[in-house]
Amino acid sequence: MELTLDEALRRGIEAHQSGNIQEAERFYTAILKVDPRHPDANHNLGVLGVNVGQLERALGYFKTAVEVIPEVEQYWLSYIGNLLDLNHVEEANVVFDEARAKGFGGNPFDLKYSNSHMNFFKNLTVTATNFPDLSVLSM
Repeated sequence: MELTLDEALRRGIEAHQSGNIQEAERFYTAILKVDPRHPDANHNLGVLGVNVGQLERALGYFKTAVEVIPEVEQYWLSYIGNLLDLNHVEEANVVFDEARAKGFGGNPFDLKYSNSHMNFFKNLTVTATNFPDLSVLSM
């Protein structure tokens, strides 16, 4: 049975949130085989990478998500947080400035960034831009 990308994403998120990391990775990876620039699958694979300590691997996924849909604040926060986790502070500052130039800022964004800067950025959010009801669920 073939799944649509949306169904595969939904199942990946369900697996991810229930702690079935391998199953989630299987769905997200399958999505990327069809659409290598799928923003939610890229972002969520980045979150998985961070969760299992594969910070370098996560970086490319977060960067792709930001490049594809730069309007999603969580993509920027995840990308910046990952850069900080890798001690790439200068690059994180550049990316933060890019996000501010795109219109992100104000208390929630700045507070999350400052918390990231103090190495408290550990609460990444699984995203689904096509499923608004799922996009607010946290890991």
